[in-house]
Amino acid sequence: MKKLLFICVGAALAAVSCGKSEADEIRMISLGAKEKSVECPVEFGRCEFYVYADEYVNSRDCTPIGYEAEILGDAAWVSFEENGGRFIEKRGSGLLALRVDANQGVRRMSRIVLRADTRTDTLFVKQEGVYREYIRLNGEYPLVPAEGGTYEAAVESNVLPAFLKVSGTDGVVDYEMAHNVVTFTVGPSLSRDRRTVTLTVSTADGWGETVSGSVSLTQSPGR
Repeated sequence: MKKLLFICVGAALAAVSCGKSEADEIRMISLGAKEKSVECPVEFGRCEFYVYADEYVNSRDCTPIGYEAEILGDAAWVSFEENGGRFIEKRGSGLLALRVDANQGVRRMSRIVLRADTRTDTLFVKQEGVYREYIRLNGEYPLVPAEGGTYEAAVESNVLPAFLKVSGTDGVVDYEMAHNVVTFTVGPSLSRDRRTVTLTVSTADGWGETVSGSVSLTQSPGR
């Protein structure tokens, strides 16, 4: 935010030198969180952001401004500490305090939008969980012949199958998952060397980070 402010100040001063008199007022709004995300503990507790909310005239004369903060989405586990709600009006720079419920599940995240005049900013509230999503693929595989073959991998995970994504490197030509088992086909190899092909099952956790499990097979040279 400070870097953005310096850029704005530089642009404003350039505008003055290109035709505005020193008496003209150039107003700038500063609005945004010092950190774009905060991580909250698993247990019931308090989290906070530092929010900048000021108006500057000719890059000086800082004056506090009013702004709105709103928690977006269906996130009943987080609220503003001051009023217990999902919407609050504040004025000037300072701490924005949140209250989060205890989390008995996996990681979760919510967004908060700040609004003032024509300015907006978005920040993220992240809370750890008592456990993490995991994916493990199990199977024993012989050396894959040059002409390829079809194989199976058992999927062990605490993620619902609908949220799992299957992918493969070059060489995996087909795959299908049903009843926590992935059936996949390795195509013929045209390489003069052995190659490794990998099948991966993945998902995004509550913070948008990738969780995955994979199996790798070695294939004989094709020529």
